[in-house]
Amino acid sequence: EKRLYHVLDIGTGTGIWAIDFADEHPETKVLGVDLSPSQPSFTPPPPPPPPPNLAFQIDDLEESWTFSEKFDFIYSRMMIGSVADFPRLYRQCFDNLSNGGWIETLDISFPILLNDGEFPENSAFKKWSDLFMEGCEKLGRLANSAELYRSQLEAAGFVDVVETKYIWPSNRWPKDRKLKELGMFYILTMDTLLNAN
Repeated sequence: EKRLYHVLDIGTGTGIWAIDFADEHPETKVLGVDLSPSQPSFTPPPPPPPPPNLAFQIDDLEESWTFSEKFDFIYSRMMIGSVADFPRLYRQCFDNLSNGGWIETLDISFPILLNDGEFPENSAFKKWSDLFMEGCEKLGRLANSAELYRSQLEAAGFVDVVETKYIWPSNRWPKDRKLKELGMFYILTMDTLLNAN
C-alpha cells in the first residue's frame, strides 16, 4: 500500500471525513477545502481541536489551484449542484496529484428513480426531484453530473477508472439490513437538508 503524504478533501463541508481520515492516518497531512467556514475550527462554540495533521482552508476550487504540494489522494463526495465545470475540476485534480496518486469521488445522481416502476404523476417526491434538477440547471449546474464523472475523469487523463453504482434507499422499507440502515441515513440527511435555513 502506497504511503499517503498529502491528502485533499474537496468540498469538506463540516470536515467530518477529513477529521476521521487525519485521525486514522496521523502520518498524513490532510487538507479540507470548502467555500464556507462550517468546519469545527471556524464555528462556535469552540470544538475540540482538529488533529494536528489536519488543516482547513476556505477556497473556491473552481478557481485556479495554487497548492504548493501535490496530493497522493484526492477525495470528493456529494458535490452535485456545487460545481459548474467538473471537467476543469478533474483536470486540476489530475495536475495536482503526485505520481501514482488517485482520486475517489462519490455522489448521487438525479432524477430519483424507483426500483420497481414509475412514480405516480402526483408524487411529491418526484416533483421535488424534478424541481431540484430544474433549479440546478438554472444555476448552470447538473443534478445528474455523476453520470458523466467517468468520461470526465478519463478525459482529464485518469486511467483505470472504476465506476460502481449503488442503490441508495430513501426509506426504511428494504428487507436487507444494510439497505434499511442506508435508508434511515437518507431520511436523516434529507430531513437535515430540507430543514436548512
